[in-house]
Amino acid sequence: MGERAPFFSAIEPIQDLLAQRAGALGREGIGLSLKQEIPYGTQINLEGSGGTGLINVYFSKKKGLSFVDCSRNAVSARALAVLRGIDGPPAAAESGTPENELRAWIGTDESGKGDFFGPLVVAGFYTTRRTATELMELGVCDSKTLSRGQIRSLAGELRKRYPHSIALVAPSVRKYNELYGKFRNLNRLLAWAHARAIQNLIEGAGGAEGHAVDGVVADQFGDPAYITKALKSMAALNLIQRPRAESNPAVAAASILARDLFERKIADIHRRFGVSIPLGAGEKVTAAARAFLRAHGRDALVDAAKIHFKTYRELGHG
Repeated sequence: MGERAPFFSAIEPIQDLLAQRAGALGREGIGLSLKQEIPYGTQINLEGSGGTGLINVYFSKKKGLSFVDCSRNAVSARALAVLRGIDGPPAAAESGTPENELRAWIGTDESGKGDFFGPLVVAGFYTTRRTATELMELGVCDSKTLSRGQIRSLAGELRKRYPHSIALVAPSVRKYNELYGKFRNLNRLLAWAHARAIQNLIEGAGGAEGHAVDGVVADQFGDPAYITKALKSMAALNLIQRPRAESNPAVAAASILARDLFERKIADIHRRFGVSIPLGAGEKVTAAARAFLRAHGRDALVDAAKIHFKTYRELGHG
């Protein structure tokens, strides 16, 4: 009989992940042990040559595996990088350098595309392998796992430490509505914004540490051809699009920067119009939109909300 895998969790997908990656973590000098079972997940102790750490691993049928870095140090950052290699495995483009072999690359992500109120913000971040390690040690991870305070703090650190590695594309809400009228397709509009961030970094930050950009990693929001067509001048771009791309440090940094700017833009709209600005879509958002219309009228709403959303049609202004 084979040796039984160590017990980490009663939740089978979590147990399988941790048992499968125990060897890879061991090669990184990190040992695992169960701290406690928690609702929908497991809390894991980490012991490494550089100290100790603590992470939470969660599982749901809807979202799959997700992680929270409780200690936010070098040990937990290394452990999460190994674990996310399984949760979102590196993918290779049909041609070009595979993701896990890139020396210098750009990660892109967006915020606001599912929110009726507020703009669309796309961020790009240029990194090398050295910078990617620094990002993990800084605690950079998918913005969806972070609090607003953590996002604000990390975004400030990224802007301070890597000012020439950042590109932000954030048209005003009114301009977004004009662009959507031109593209008539959200994926094409997204591709335009991602391509613009990529182009700005290639022309400006590429080579900031002596390395040319040899790849781009982005979350998969549609056919990869959308971005490559938007970047007509870069037909040979080594573009890697995959689900859960935020496991890549450059994409995670972009997700933090995009979310931080989106939340600041939402705060600006609130200050400008003095009405509640809920996120997302649904009944609460529709009620807020009706209140906005009563206070400021239809034309002002074009400065605050995405008018191609179903919410706008529900207001009787389709």
